[in-house]
Amino acid sequence: GEEVFISYGDLPNDRLLHLYGFALGNNPHNRVVLEPQWPPLGDTGSLEALKDALLARHDIFPTPTVEIRRGVHYKDGRKGLDGCLLPLARVALLQSSHLSHLPGPVSAVSSDQLDVTKPISSANEAAAVAWALEQCERRLAGYPTTLAEDEAQVVRAAE
Repeated sequence: GEEVFISYGDLPNDRLLHLYGFALGNNPHNRVVLEPQWPPLGDTGSLEALKDALLARHDIFPTPTVEIRRGVHYKDGRKGLDGCLLPLARVALLQSSHLSHLPGPVSAVSSDQLDVTKPISSANEAAAVAWALEQCERRLAGYPTTLAEDEAQVVRAAE
């Protein structure tokens, strides 16, 4: 008897469970899929034109799903939420008042002046984080049991 090793690939638990009937306790590829309700971007005026330019400059766009993975890496090496979630929220929730730290009217603001991968203003960041938290809470509310209930069930099953 030699040990047999089978690689299922870099799959999250939801795929392992669906395809093979098991899940791993400490899966580094695990994820939660959000289906965010993106705020409307608007469609007229200089603020909306700026939003469109920011999305194009940063090559981001609203997607039907966003993954939250443990250890997701941004292009610059940071870990956290899907790299598009907060930047998209920052753009979608951007208001003229969030740009008051920049000189001139909104119509004079260029997409080159803003990096949506970082906070634009404290008010905009608060709105973006609150929106992202709301999306996460909405997803958590969709589960039939809590983490504590799941863990208790595992303990009971092991007894």
